[in-house]
Amino acid sequence: MVDPSSRRRPGVRLVDSSTLYVRGRDQRLDALVRFTLASACATVAIYAGALALGGFARSGSGTALLWFVAGAAVMSVAVWVASPVALSGWQATVFACIADLGIAAGLGVLRDTHVIFGGCIVFVLTGVFVTIHVPPIGLGMHLVFVAAFVCSTGVLMVVRGDISLAMSVVGVTLWLWVLVGSPLLGRRIWIGISAAADLANYDPLTGVLNRAGLDHAYRELAAAAAIDTAMMVIVIDIDAFKAVNDRFGHAVGDAVLVETAHHLTHYFGRYAAIARSGGEEFTVIATGDHVTLERHVAATPTTTLGVHGPPVTFSVGAASCAYRDRQSSLLQAMAAADHAMYAAKARGGNCTHLVI
Repeated sequence: MVDPSSRRRPGVRLVDSSTLYVRGRDQRLDALVRFTLASACATVAIYAGALALGGFARSGSGTALLWFVAGAAVMSVAVWVASPVALSGWQATVFACIADLGIAAGLGVLRDTHVIFGGCIVFVLTGVFVTIHVPPIGLGMHLVFVAAFVCSTGVLMVVRGDISLAMSVVGVTLWLWVLVGSPLLGRRIWIGISAAADLANYDPLTGVLNRAGLDHAYRELAAAAAIDTAMMVIVIDIDAFKAVNDRFGHAVGDAVLVETAHHLTHYFGRYAAIARSGGEEFTVIATGDHVTLERHVAATPTTTLGVHGPPVTFSVGAASCAYRDRQSSLLQAMAAADHAMYAAKARGGNCTHLVI
């Protein structure tokens, strides 16, 4: 439901950014991620099965545990193949923790410490996953766990006399660079790429979304909204904006655009996406309870306070967006709202026209 009292700086992302993967924005990567994870789980299953068949496990329940790890990995393959989306947030953290524990348990039952030490390469598979899909606390847990396992294995090899202290230090250091340094570096690079991609979705003058950013926000809102949540598209055009530029200059005109963006953000709140879709035209996608949303849109203030320039009025047109799972629905709703906006402008502006 639209929250008129909420405050949100224009351009703030509409979803939780604690993980680099954002469902809705990155859903086109889901198939690739699921294929990669299914392949990684299959690799673990083959590795564990080969070690069990080769008799590398310690006597007793060691071989049985390897077969259990192989079976769990096969089940994970089936899950990733069948699932329509990739995990994120706490779900991804739980999966990563289970994967780390399974790999460590499988390696821990092996007799040869050299095989255990070399088998640490399997942690690369979970490292790639946690780099992108797991929140910072989950990434930290993974890195601490892997570092502790590698260091303890290096100490065990020295205690057993399987390797010298100097070689153990060299080997542990190299593994830490690969298993701990690489995820940290990869996450830093991904953050930079994500930040650059996000900046491309915002209007540099007003700070609200641009047209491309509006498409991304539509997918995010559609993915996050409940089944019974209504969605409306609102088109706002500043009346006689050319006269403002002609009389006061473009610097004042720019200030009016910025004030308009803050005005719309203040009114529609955090349950809406606000974009500058043209020179003096703005588009809002708002969600909420149908009745409350309709009333809120109908009561849209059509006059600014004129704090940073002369007060201006708006012509506002709004239309319902019926099918939120189709990108074409957004285009249809925008066309209907645009037509309604021109109807409001034909009535002299400074008013709102709704098409339900």
